[in-house]
Amino acid sequence: MSKCKEISKLISDSMEQKLPLKQQLGIWLHLIMCKKCREYRIQMMMVRQVIGKYVNADGTGYKKNRLSGKSRNHIKQLQKEDGKKRGSGQMK
Repeated sequence: MSKCKEISKLISDSMEQKLPLKQQLGIWLHLIMCKKCREYRIQMMMVRQVIGKYVNADGTGYKKNRLSGKSRNHIKQLQKEDGKKRGSGQMK
């Protein structure tokens, strides 16, 4: 296995659990020299950040109530108004 493949696996593992100090140092030493692995680490961090916005902390399902109450009420009001227009034939 190439060094970069090993490091990419360790980077992924480090996001799930705390690695031994020796492995942490190995990652950081490799990242100093390898631009591609640095980019991979940044991409993984971004993916985790985006997923974290939509998935519960325990990894189950989507977070509920992503919209504020004000936004949800506004959407409901627009749906009601649209329903009234459709019912009265006012839609173009």
